[in-house]
Amino acid sequence: MQEFFYQGIKRLDWGFGNPNITAGLIATLLMAVWGLAFIHRWGFWPALLGFTTLGVCLIQTVSRGGLVAAILGGFVLISCLRRPWLRDRWIPIVASLLILVSYALWQGVATRYGKGIVEEDGSVSNRWLIYRMAPAMMVDAPGGWGHKRASEAFHHFYQPEGHFERYGSLVSSHLTWMAEWSWWGRIGYVAGWLTVFVFCLPSAKRRWYGVSLAAWVAFGGAAMFTTMANRWVLWVVPSILFLCVLATRALLFDWPSWRRTIGIGFGTFAFLVGIVLWGSLIFPSRPTVELDSGWVRLAGVAGSAVWIAAPDPQVLGKLYGQHLRKQVLAKTYFVEWSPGELVPGESDSVVFSGEGIGGLYGERLTAAGRAKKWIFVNPNPPPQTLAEALDSSPPIRILWGEFHSGRARYQWDAIALEFEQIYLEEITTAGKYIPDWD
Repeated sequence: MQEFFYQGIKRLDWGFGNPNITAGLIATLLMAVWGLAFIHRWGFWPALLGFTTLGVCLIQTVSRGGLVAAILGGFVLISCLRRPWLRDRWIPIVASLLILVSYALWQGVATRYGKGIVEEDGSVSNRWLIYRMAPAMMVDAPGGWGHKRASEAFHHFYQPEGHFERYGSLVSSHLTWMAEWSWWGRIGYVAGWLTVFVFCLPSAKRRWYGVSLAAWVAFGGAAMFTTMANRWVLWVVPSILFLCVLATRALLFDWPSWRRTIGIGFGTFAFLVGIVLWGSLIFPSRPTVELDSGWVRLAGVAGSAVWIAAPDPQVLGKLYGQHLRKQVLAKTYFVEWSPGELVPGESDSVVFSGEGIGGLYGERLTAAGRAKKWIFVNPNPPPQTLAEALDSSPPIRILWGEFHSGRARYQWDAIALEFEQIYLEEITTAGKYIPDWD
């Protein structure tokens, strides 16, 4: 089992493989445990004991996102309690909080919580960069970037040049899913969360609904800082609390008012309008990025364009998107994101690379024939149908790395001797990866 440490302090993990995910679960449990206080008046004391114990566990994860989620849920829970607060209740709670603060100071983890607030911290800065650009990613891709492609889109087309941090997601379940889904999915997702909040809002006679609301706020807050929501087991606690609220409302016919229902629709609309304004006006993508029909369009000057079909990152580079953005002022680039129709103009170029050439045959090569020229970069062995396409192909420039050991070089040499419109150029000091291919 993998272990995690911060300055020699072992971080609690509970087998999730990520202390931040563990912290999200603990933050949710911190709110849920207060349900004991509403079951019986003596339930306050086991709830306080559970809260203190879980608080120690949360500190031991050394997770800032989990701490913020717990604080958000705590504020919600406090605001839902009946006033005035009884002295024999709030004094023990304050004592518990002082114990937790003292434990954090004793362990030495309090310094990590201050990073990103009193001093710059790379983890916080990188997250803020993703949060800023995520709305632009949604606006640029109305149909969504596709399943598990949000992080790849960010690295290529939104991450500032010179940044090489790699992520498997947008470090947030909310942002990752909303970037991957279409606007209909985004509308449903936001409306779903608002619906949960509305149903869990406590009434004057049933304050315990606030426990469910606080748990959902903590869970949602934690999912803003890590991709924890893709673990189904983490949905169990908030879902059970929500079902308890629904069951009670159904038995007592205690349904939310129409005003709250209308508020859901208005809240969803306002939230998504805010995303559009943020993504299109406040932090738009630079250069302009558009995802349409499977192609990512990087807008440059009017005129010739470069179509990059099935880019092979081992050949064009794992950050080929950053390379393209440096060149975009001179040209317009189209990058194949998913199988889409290839429709280059007569003055355009089409680039095939590595493994990409193997699947581009028949109709794909025929469609590419309208282009001004083809560029093959360290291509794999030619497909069997290539000979038919070459009879009517435009000029072809083959770039081959001097130290690339692929055997396909000999096959392309033979083809270049047979067809006069094909020119094979050896790139000195380059291997499979060719940095300057356009």
